[in-house]
Formats: sequence, C-alpha cells, structure tokens
Amino acid sequence: LTTAAGAGAVPIAEFVIGRLLEVWKQTRGIEAMQRQRRFTRPQSRLLAGCTLGIVGLGAIGSAVAERARALGMRVIATRRSYREGDTSPLADELLGPSSLARLLEQSDAVVLAAPDTPETRNLFDTGALEQLKPGAVLCNVARGALVDETALAKALASGRLGAAILDVTREE
Repeated sequence: LTTAAGAGAVPIAEFVIGRLLEVWKQTRGIEAMQRQRRFTRPQSRLLAGCTLGIVGLGAIGSAVAERARALGMRVIATRRSYREGDTSPLADELLGPSSLARLLEQSDAVVLAAPDTPETRNLFDTGALEQLKPGAVLCNVARGALVDETALAKALASGRLGAAILDVTREE
C-alpha cells in the first residue's frame, strides 16, 4: 500500500492561481463584453502586493505559495505542526493554527488546503468570515466540511466577502 498525497498539488495550485486571476482580473466580464461588442474598462486588481493566506502549508499549500510568491504576493501560512520560531522559505510569515485570526485579518485572499479533522470542521464559520478583510476572496481546495456554507452564502450575499472559489463543497 502507498499514498498519493501531494500528487495533485501542482494542478490544484494552478487552479487556485487561475481562479484568483479570473476573479481579480474580471475575465468573465471581459469575455461577456467581447461577445456584446462593447468595452468599458473593468476594475482590476494586481496580485503583486496582495497578501495570500494559506491555511495548511502541506503539499498543496506549498505549491500554491510557490506560485503566489512568483507573482509578487506576500504569503502568510499556517501549519498544523508549527512550533514557535518555525519558518518556511515559501511563506513570508508562518503561523500555528491558533493564529488563524492574524492570517484572516491580513489576507486579501485565503486558500484552504487543510485536512478535514475535528479541529478544522466548520473552521470557516460566521466568526471566521467576519474576520476577513471586506471584499476578500475565499478559496477552498481542501474539504467541504471546513466551511459553514450557510455562513458563506450570507457573507457573499451581504457583499462582505468578495468571492468564493470552491473546488469542493459539503455535498459533492
């Protein structure tokens, strides 16, 4: 027996970066304008200079961090096995799970790449979503159980959360 843990890290990381670009560069809106043969300059955001929070700096989180840093993003990450003083060449700041609030308050986008454990189940509830910067983007490539989807829908409907990129949901 063996494990395939991390085998999909690169494709998933590329999915994350591609979807962040889609959201922040408004590519869907630009494509719609092209079909309608009209053009107005859309609001756009640079990835460079933005802060990306990564919850779970394992194989997938590390692959995302590597690509984000190549695009000039600041990376803050949590690692379950974190010990005081730990660092990572892939993160500008490495934190333990108990410092999630610090990560949320600073991040323009947050990527969930943590396992489904009793500690992470419903980790992103109303309280966590309210700690995010207004307009932040949440990207879940971990497990659907990490996000309270009712709270997520409310955060999106209120405009507090800028977008949700969901590779997974509770009910697949």
